[in-house]
Amino acid sequence: MNNRERRERSKVNSYNYIIFIISILLLINVCFFDHGQNAGLGFRTKRSMASKKAWVYSQKIFYGTIILISAISIILNYFNIISNTIAIFLSIIGIILAGGLTQFSLIYNQVNEK
Repeated sequence: MNNRERRERSKVNSYNYIIFIISILLLINVCFFDHGQNAGLGFRTKRSMASKKAWVYSQKIFYGTIILISAISIILNYFNIISNTIAIFLSIIGIILAGGLTQFSLIYNQVNEK
């Protein structure tokens, strides 16, 4: 691998690291520092804002899913199993899937409570 390829690889892969690090910091914020509904960032829907418990639960699911998918993407990219473009695509799709999974889990919990 020549210098140009290394520079390009590190430049493109830095987006995955940024998504991963920000998600970890936000999850730490929700878990340890801010348990309230009025957090500055988060996955906001009617169901997630219904109670304090639902808010914390939805944030943990949302950020945990993003962290998991981003970590898988970074690892696969590190071992050259997937390309940089696919790694970034997986991270973006992971954010979308995290939103869907969070909403589905909130609906599932609401149905089980009734």
